[in-house]
Amino acid sequence: MSKNITIKDVARDANVSITTASFALNDVKGRVSEKVRKRVLESAERLQYTVNNSARSLRTNDSRTVMFVFSKEYLMERNVSYMLSLAGCVEYADQMGKGILLELIDAEMPMEEQIRRFMSLWESRRVNGMIFQCYFEDDRDDELYRRLYGAGVNLVNLSRIGASSDYPCVYLEEFQIVRDQVRYAVKKGYDRIYYFCKQHRQPGVRERGFLDELAGENAQGRILHYHSLNCTEEEAWQAVGPVMEEGKRIAVICWNDADAIVLLRVLRKRGIAVPDRIGVMGFDNIPLAEYVTPRLTTASQPFAEMAKRALEVLDNADKAVVRVPERVLVSGEIIERESM
Repeated sequence: MSKNITIKDVARDANVSITTASFALNDVKGRVSEKVRKRVLESAERLQYTVNNSARSLRTNDSRTVMFVFSKEYLMERNVSYMLSLAGCVEYADQMGKGILLELIDAEMPMEEQIRRFMSLWESRRVNGMIFQCYFEDDRDDELYRRLYGAGVNLVNLSRIGASSDYPCVYLEEFQIVRDQVRYAVKKGYDRIYYFCKQHRQPGVRERGFLDELAGENAQGRILHYHSLNCTEEEAWQAVGPVMEEGKRIAVICWNDADAIVLLRVLRKRGIAVPDRIGVMGFDNIPLAEYVTPRLTTASQPFAEMAKRALEVLDNADKAVVRVPERVLVSGEIIERESM
Protein backbone atom coordinates (compact mmCIF):
# COMPACT_ATOMS: atom_id res chain seq x y z
CA MET A 1 0.00 0.00 0.00
CA SER A 2 1.32 3.46 -0.92
CA LYS A 3 2.46 5.65 1.89
CA ASN A 4 0.95 8.71 0.19
CA ILE A 5 -2.66 7.93 0.95
CA THR A 6 -4.59 11.16 1.53
CA ILE A 7 -8.00 12.05 2.89
CA LYS A 8 -9.10 12.46 -0.73
CA ASP A 9 -8.40 8.75 -1.29
CA VAL A 10 -10.36 7.82 1.83
CA ALA A 11 -13.31 9.97 0.71
CA ARG A 12 -13.29 8.40 -2.75
CA ASP A 13 -13.14 4.87 -1.32
CA ALA A 14 -16.01 5.56 1.10
CA ASN A 15 -18.01 7.37 -1.61
CA VAL A 16 -18.36 10.58 0.42
CA SER A 17 -17.14 14.15 0.07
CA ILE A 18 -13.79 15.20 1.48
CA THR A 19 -15.62 17.37 4.03
CA THR A 20 -17.71 14.43 5.20
CA ALA A 21 -14.60 12.26 5.47
CA SER A 22 -12.92 14.95 7.56
CA PHE A 23 -15.91 15.20 9.90
CA ALA A 24 -15.98 11.43 10.31
CA LEU A 25 -12.24 11.03 10.91
CA ASN A 26 -12.23 13.87 13.46
CA ASP A 27 -15.40 12.61 15.15
CA VAL A 28 -17.17 15.97 14.76
CA LYS A 29 -20.47 15.49 16.56
CA GLY A 30 -23.78 15.93 14.71
CA ARG A 31 -22.29 16.28 11.21
CA VAL A 32 -22.34 12.69 9.93
CA SER A 33 -24.43 9.64 10.72
CA GLU A 34 -22.92 6.72 12.60
CA LYS A 35 -23.36 4.55 9.48
CA VAL A 36 -21.36 6.98 7.33
CA ARG A 37 -18.72 7.47 10.02
CA LYS A 38 -18.24 3.71 10.26
CA ARG A 39 -17.84 3.43 6.49
CA VAL A 40 -15.22 6.20 6.41
CA LEU A 41 -13.26 4.63 9.28
CA GLU A 42 -13.33 1.25 7.54
CA SER A 43 -11.96 2.85 4.37
CA ALA A 44 -9.23 4.63 6.34
CA GLU A 45 -8.23 1.37 8.01
CA ARG A 46 -8.27 -0.58 4.75
CA LEU A 47 -6.14 2.05 3.00
CA GLN A 48 -3.88 2.40 6.07
CA TYR A 49 -4.52 6.13 6.16
CA THR A 50 -2.82 8.05 9.00
CA VAL A 51 -3.72 11.62 9.92
CA ASN A 52 -0.78 13.97 9.48
CA ASN A 53 -1.16 15.90 12.74
CA SER A 54 1.83 18.14 12.03
CA ALA A 55 0.42 19.25 8.69
CA ARG A 56 -3.02 19.76 10.17
CA SER A 57 -1.52 21.86 12.94
CA LEU A 58 0.19 24.15 10.42
CA ARG A 59 -3.07 24.60 8.46
CA THR A 60 -5.44 25.13 11.37
CA ASN A 61 -3.15 26.50 14.11
CA ASP A 62 -4.52 23.67 16.28
CA SER A 63 -1.99 21.25 17.78
CA ARG A 64 -4.82 19.06 19.09
CA THR A 65 -2.77 18.89 22.29
CA VAL A 66 -3.53 20.21 25.79
CA MET A 67 -0.89 20.73 28.45
CA PHE A 68 -1.73 19.49 31.96
CA VAL A 69 0.41 21.36 34.49
CA PHE A 70 0.65 20.11 38.05
CA SER A 71 2.98 20.68 40.95
CA LYS A 72 6.24 18.88 41.51
CA GLU A 73 5.15 18.46 45.13
CA TYR A 74 2.19 16.30 44.11
CA LEU A 75 4.53 13.92 42.33
CA MET A 76 6.89 13.75 45.32
CA GLU A 77 4.12 13.01 47.81
CA ARG A 78 2.45 10.46 45.49
CA ASN A 79 -0.83 12.33 45.76
CA VAL A 80 -3.54 9.91 44.57
CA SER A 81 -6.23 12.55 44.05
CA TYR A 82 -4.22 14.49 41.50
CA MET A 83 -3.32 11.35 39.62
CA LEU A 84 -7.08 10.75 39.34
CA SER A 85 -7.49 14.26 37.94
CA LEU A 86 -4.84 13.48 35.36
CA ALA A 87 -6.52 10.18 34.49
CA GLY A 88 -9.83 11.99 33.96
CA CYS A 89 -8.11 14.58 31.80
CA VAL A 90 -6.50 11.90 29.61
CA GLU A 91 -9.79 10.03 29.27
CA TYR A 92 -11.84 13.00 28.12
CA ALA A 93 -9.07 14.42 25.96
CA ASP A 94 -8.97 11.11 24.12
CA GLN A 95 -12.72 11.27 23.57
CA MET A 96 -12.28 14.77 22.11
CA GLY A 97 -9.48 13.62 19.82
CA LYS A 98 -6.83 15.53 21.75
CA GLY A 99 -3.52 14.54 23.27
CA ILE A 100 -2.13 15.45 26.70
CA LEU A 101 1.32 16.90 27.34
CA LEU A 102 2.44 16.79 30.99
CA GLU A 103 4.43 19.58 32.60
CA LEU A 104 5.59 20.02 36.20
CA ILE A 105 5.73 23.35 37.98
CA ASP A 106 7.93 24.14 40.97
CA ALA A 107 6.45 26.52 43.54
CA GLU A 108 9.98 27.67 44.44
CA MET A 109 10.71 28.90 40.91
CA PRO A 110 10.68 32.73 40.71
CA MET A 111 7.49 34.14 39.21
CA GLU A 112 9.16 35.91 36.28
CA GLU A 113 10.93 32.70 35.31
CA GLN A 114 7.63 30.82 35.37
CA ILE A 115 5.96 33.47 33.21
CA ARG A 116 8.76 33.26 30.62
CA ARG A 117 8.68 29.48 30.65
CA PHE A 118 4.97 29.09 29.99
CA MET A 119 4.84 31.95 27.49
CA SER A 120 7.61 30.21 25.56
CA LEU A 121 5.65 26.96 25.56
CA TRP A 122 2.52 28.77 24.40
CA GLU A 123 4.28 30.69 21.64
CA SER A 124 5.86 27.47 20.36
CA ARG A 125 2.32 26.37 19.34
CA ARG A 126 2.95 22.93 20.81
CA VAL A 127 -0.34 23.15 22.70
CA ASN A 128 -3.66 24.91 22.18
CA GLY A 129 -4.56 25.10 25.87
CA MET A 130 -3.17 24.67 29.39
CA ILE A 131 -4.88 23.17 32.45
CA PHE A 132 -3.24 24.15 35.74
CA GLN A 133 -3.67 22.22 38.98
CA CYS A 134 -1.09 23.57 41.38
CA TYR A 135 0.11 23.15 44.94
CA PHE A 136 0.84 26.74 45.85
CA GLU A 137 -2.71 28.02 45.51
CA ASP A 138 -3.23 28.33 49.25
CA ASP A 139 -0.30 30.60 50.02
CA ARG A 140 0.34 32.81 47.01
CA ASP A 141 -1.77 34.96 44.77
CA ASP A 142 -3.11 34.28 41.32
CA GLU A 143 -0.52 36.36 39.50
CA LEU A 144 0.74 33.51 37.30
CA TYR A 145 -2.67 32.68 35.82
CA ARG A 146 -3.74 36.32 35.55
CA ARG A 147 -0.64 37.38 33.65
CA LEU A 148 -0.60 34.38 31.34
CA TYR A 149 -4.27 34.80 30.51
CA GLY A 150 -3.78 38.53 29.99
CA ALA A 151 -0.99 37.71 27.52
CA GLY A 152 -3.38 35.58 25.44
CA VAL A 153 -2.73 32.07 26.78
CA ASN A 154 -5.79 29.78 26.57
CA LEU A 155 -5.78 28.38 30.09
CA VAL A 156 -8.03 27.11 32.85
CA ASN A 157 -7.19 26.70 36.53
CA LEU A 158 -8.56 23.74 38.49
CA SER A 159 -9.06 25.78 41.63
CA ARG A 160 -9.54 24.77 45.24
CA ILE A 161 -10.08 28.29 46.53
CA GLY A 162 -13.05 29.43 44.48
CA ALA A 163 -13.71 31.42 41.33
CA SER A 164 -11.64 34.22 39.84
CA SER A 165 -12.90 37.04 37.63
CA ASP A 166 -9.49 37.42 35.95
CA TYR A 167 -9.04 34.05 34.23
CA PRO A 168 -11.05 30.87 33.49
CA CYS A 169 -11.42 28.34 36.27
CA VAL A 170 -13.21 25.15 37.18
CA TYR A 171 -13.46 25.30 40.93
CA LEU A 172 -14.38 23.25 43.95
CA GLU A 173 -15.40 25.11 47.10
CA GLU A 174 -13.08 23.29 49.52
CA PHE A 175 -13.68 25.93 52.19
CA GLN A 176 -17.40 25.10 52.19
CA ILE A 177 -16.88 21.34 51.96
CA VAL A 178 -14.71 21.28 55.09
CA ARG A 179 -17.31 23.38 56.89
CA ASP A 180 -19.87 20.72 55.91
CA GLN A 181 -17.56 18.06 57.35
CA VAL A 182 -17.41 19.87 60.69
CA ARG A 183 -21.20 20.19 60.81
CA TYR A 184 -21.50 16.49 60.00
CA ALA A 185 -19.22 15.59 62.94
CA VAL A 186 -21.18 17.87 65.27
CA LYS A 187 -24.47 16.21 64.30
CA LYS A 188 -22.91 12.82 65.01
CA GLY A 189 -22.45 13.93 68.61
CA TYR A 190 -18.66 13.91 68.92
CA ASP A 191 -17.36 15.86 71.91
CA ARG A 192 -14.29 17.26 70.19
CA ILE A 193 -13.39 17.70 66.54
CA TYR A 194 -9.85 17.81 65.15
CA TYR A 195 -8.36 18.46 61.72
CA PHE A 196 -5.31 16.37 60.83
CA CYS A 197 -2.98 17.56 58.06
CA LYS A 198 0.58 18.24 57.01
CA GLN A 199 2.17 21.41 58.43
CA HIS A 200 2.33 24.07 55.72
CA ARG A 201 4.03 27.44 55.74
CA GLN A 202 0.67 29.03 56.45
CA PRO A 203 -2.86 27.65 56.96
CA GLY A 204 -4.50 26.41 53.75
CA VAL A 205 -8.05 26.85 52.58
CA ARG A 206 -9.25 23.64 54.25
CA GLU A 207 -7.68 24.58 57.58
CA ARG A 208 -9.33 28.00 57.39
CA GLY A 209 -12.68 26.39 56.61
CA PHE A 210 -12.29 24.04 59.58
CA LEU A 211 -11.46 26.82 62.04
CA ASP A 212 -14.25 29.02 60.71
CA GLU A 213 -16.94 26.37 61.17
CA LEU A 214 -15.52 25.14 64.49
CA ALA A 215 -15.99 28.66 65.85
CA GLY A 216 -19.43 28.95 64.26
CA GLU A 217 -20.59 25.72 65.88
CA ASN A 218 -18.98 26.72 69.20
CA ALA A 219 -17.31 23.30 69.15
CA GLN A 220 -14.10 22.24 70.85
CA GLY A 221 -11.08 21.07 68.90
CA ARG A 222 -8.02 22.24 66.99
CA ILE A 223 -5.67 21.42 64.12
CA LEU A 224 -3.20 18.52 64.48
CA HIS A 225 -0.12 18.43 62.26
CA TYR A 226 2.41 15.97 60.88
CA HIS A 227 5.64 17.09 59.21
CA SER A 228 6.92 14.48 56.75
CA LEU A 229 6.06 14.39 53.05
CA ASN A 230 3.82 11.35 53.53
CA CYS A 231 2.17 10.72 56.90
CA THR A 232 3.60 7.75 58.81
CA GLU A 233 1.85 5.60 61.42
CA GLU A 234 4.15 6.99 64.09
CA GLU A 235 3.27 10.58 63.21
CA ALA A 236 -0.44 9.76 63.12
CA TRP A 237 -0.34 8.37 66.64
CA GLN A 238 1.92 11.17 67.95
CA ALA A 239 -0.69 13.68 66.78
CA VAL A 240 -3.92 11.86 67.67
CA GLY A 241 -2.89 9.82 70.73
CA PRO A 242 -2.53 12.78 73.15
CA VAL A 243 -6.03 14.17 72.38
CA MET A 244 -7.85 10.90 73.10
CA GLU A 245 -8.98 11.98 76.54
CA GLU A 246 -10.75 9.60 78.89
CA GLY A 247 -14.50 9.54 78.25
CA LYS A 248 -14.38 11.88 75.25
CA ARG A 249 -15.58 10.83 71.80
CA ILE A 250 -13.48 12.62 69.22
CA ALA A 251 -13.76 13.11 65.48
CA VAL A 252 -10.71 13.51 63.25
CA ILE A 253 -11.18 15.05 59.81
CA CYS A 254 -8.12 14.21 57.71
CA TRP A 255 -6.49 16.24 54.93
CA ASN A 256 -6.97 13.37 52.50
CA ASP A 257 -8.03 9.74 52.31
CA ALA A 258 -4.44 8.48 52.41
CA ASP A 259 -3.87 10.10 55.83
CA ALA A 260 -7.23 8.78 57.06
CA ILE A 261 -6.34 5.24 56.00
CA VAL A 262 -3.00 5.46 57.84
CA LEU A 263 -4.86 6.63 60.96
CA LEU A 264 -7.41 3.81 60.68
CA ARG A 265 -4.58 1.29 60.53
CA VAL A 266 -2.98 2.76 63.67
CA LEU A 267 -6.26 2.68 65.57
CA ARG A 268 -7.00 -0.90 64.51
CA LYS A 269 -3.57 -2.05 65.74
CA ARG A 270 -4.24 -0.42 69.12
CA GLY A 271 -7.73 -1.87 69.43
CA ILE A 272 -9.46 1.52 69.46
CA ALA A 273 -13.09 1.35 68.32
CA VAL A 274 -14.04 3.28 65.17
CA PRO A 275 -16.45 5.11 64.98
CA ASP A 276 -17.66 4.65 68.61
CA ARG A 277 -14.52 5.92 70.36
CA ILE A 278 -13.11 7.97 67.50
CA GLY A 279 -14.65 8.95 64.17
CA VAL A 280 -12.42 9.32 61.12
CA MET A 281 -13.23 11.18 57.91
CA GLY A 282 -11.12 11.60 54.78
CA PHE A 283 -11.17 13.90 51.78
CA ASP A 284 -11.00 12.89 48.06
CA ASN A 285 -13.04 9.66 47.88
CA ILE A 286 -10.26 7.67 46.23
CA PRO A 287 -11.26 4.13 45.12
CA LEU A 288 -9.55 2.47 48.12
CA ALA A 289 -11.76 4.41 50.58
CA GLU A 290 -14.64 2.00 50.02
CA TYR A 291 -12.56 -1.12 50.71
CA VAL A 292 -10.73 -0.35 53.97
CA THR A 293 -12.12 -1.53 57.32
CA PRO A 294 -14.22 0.21 58.42
CA ARG A 295 -15.21 1.75 55.11
CA LEU A 296 -14.09 5.36 55.07
CA THR A 297 -16.50 8.26 55.36
CA THR A 298 -15.08 11.02 53.17
CA ALA A 299 -15.77 14.10 51.05
CA SER A 300 -15.72 13.60 47.32
CA GLN A 301 -13.76 15.54 44.76
CA PRO A 302 -15.34 14.80 41.36
CA PHE A 303 -12.04 14.48 39.51
CA ALA A 304 -13.36 13.19 36.20
CA GLU A 305 -16.08 15.84 36.04
CA MET A 306 -13.61 18.64 36.79
CA ALA A 307 -11.25 17.41 34.07
CA LYS A 308 -14.08 17.16 31.56
CA ARG A 309 -15.33 20.65 32.32
CA ALA A 310 -11.80 22.08 32.10
CA LEU A 311 -11.36 20.65 28.62
CA GLU A 312 -14.74 22.07 27.64
CA VAL A 313 -13.72 25.51 28.91
CA LEU A 314 -10.57 25.42 26.74
CA ASP A 315 -12.57 24.23 23.74
CA ASN A 316 -15.21 26.95 24.22
CA ALA A 317 -12.50 29.60 24.46
CA ASP A 318 -11.03 28.39 21.15
CA LYS A 319 -14.36 29.03 19.43
CA ALA A 320 -15.36 32.24 21.22
CA VAL A 321 -15.52 35.52 19.33
CA VAL A 322 -15.30 37.58 22.53
CA ARG A 323 -12.80 36.45 25.19
CA VAL A 324 -14.55 36.23 28.58
CA PRO A 325 -13.18 34.17 31.53
CA GLU A 326 -15.50 31.22 32.10
CA ARG A 327 -16.16 30.05 35.65
CA VAL A 328 -17.57 26.60 36.39
CA LEU A 329 -18.51 25.37 39.87
CA VAL A 330 -18.29 21.61 40.45
CA SER A 331 -19.86 20.43 43.68
CA GLY A 332 -18.40 17.95 46.15
CA GLU A 333 -20.35 16.02 48.75
CA ILE A 334 -19.91 13.96 51.89
CA ILE A 335 -19.89 10.22 51.24
CA GLU A 336 -21.24 8.55 54.36
CA ARG A 337 -19.85 5.12 55.17
CA GLU A 338 -18.82 3.47 58.46
CA SER A 339 -15.82 5.32 59.91
CA MET A 340 -17.79 8.30 61.30
